[in-house]
Amino acid sequence: MKNLKVIIALLIAMTAMQAAHAQEKAEKIQLRPFGVGLHIEQFRAGEVFNSDFVSPANNIILTANIKNVFRIEPEFGYASYNNDDENQSNKASKLGLGLYGMFQKGNVNIYAGAHVEYVSIKLEETSGFGPPNEAKQTALGFGPVLGGEYFLSRHFSFGANVMYLISSLKYTEESGFDDTEEKASIQYTATGLLVKFYF
Repeated sequence: MKNLKVIIALLIAMTAMQAAHAQEKAEKIQLRPFGVGLHIEQFRAGEVFNSDFVSPANNIILTANIKNVFRIEPEFGYASYNNDDENQSNKASKLGLGLYGMFQKGNVNIYAGAHVEYVSIKLEETSGFGPPNEAKQTALGFGPVLGGEYFLSRHFSFGANVMYLISSLKYTEESGFDDTEEKASIQYTATGLLVKFYF
């Protein structure tokens, strides 16, 4: 009788474990192959180094998922700024690429990997005396990324990420009297919010 109770208890435990495993497997989100979204980077610590420049803060992001384990994400952005009172114009563009490994838990997708980006910013200032002054800054950055997204449905997700970037900067300035060129490197964190639609 005692052995029968043990056997029944083991059968119940095994059945419960299988049911839990099946439920977990069924509830895990199945990622769609392609997506498009908005990467909102309003919190880039690196912007403190570029007070005279305006760089893209909101970028279009394209997502390609390979099954549920690997992700490729190209990213691009553009920004422009004109100040007629000071005769200044600013144009900036950004290209980026992320490569990530992923795993899922329920409706949450966690990813980690590497991100590389190139930013080009051009500032032009005109005056009534002589030729315009032009300044250009380029930055090539690379670093690790950790992020996650929650799927509100199979097609919509809301998420966030954090990255640590090491960037190489080049600054050139051309005026009618003298040309200068400077190089530097910075390291900083960048956080962003992501809203995506998947096809």
